[in-house]
Amino acid sequence: MAVPKERYATRTSQGRPPGELLPESEAEFFLKGRDAQVIFMRNRKGEVTHAIMRINGADMRATRRK
Repeated sequence: MAVPKERYATRTSQGRPPGELLPESEAEFFLKGRDAQVIFMRNRKGEVTHAIMRINGADMRATRRK
């Protein structure tokens, strides 16, 4: 699941429900019913370091939270 949380809430981001991530490959997922993709980036050890969120063609870096 992807839970949207923006640093600065906008009129369009407030109250946005979590979205189900569906796999395209081992590292790439898309959000069902939305023009959004999440690509998990790994280091040389194979550990996920961050993700790239592609929403409506624009890329944003997402930090990893444990």
